[in-house]
Amino acid sequence: MTSQTKALAAQYSIDLDDVAEWVGLHYGRGFYTESAPKKREWILRYAEMHGLKSCTDKVAEAGELLIRALAALGTLPEGTKAEHEQLIKHASLALHHAALSSPQVAQSLRTHPPEGIDLHTVNQA
Repeated sequence: MTSQTKALAAQYSIDLDDVAEWVGLHYGRGFYTESAPKKREWILRYAEMHGLKSCTDKVAEAGELLIRALAALGTLPEGTKAEHEQLIKHASLALHHAALSSPQVAQSLRTHPPEGIDLHTVNQA
């Protein structure tokens, strides 16, 4: 078993024995006897059939939610924003880290930043 196969399974939080059982039951094939590219294909098919998302997809999804949350907070009146300064600061920091971890989040942040929130000012404070 290659480390890439194990890493791919880990990205989806999949136990390879579960994939092997599924492949055997549904397709009558021996997962562990397959080539590395075929194992990759089986893992991805298993993930798709079970509605699983990779860690990268989950971080991107969380980042998109943070962008939307900050956009909602950006619509608050200035006085109310001040009352929720810590919430805005922590959400901005979480979004910053999501963007560092996910190119998708970084791209979304460049093209659609949350209006009404100056992320550079918030993250420097």
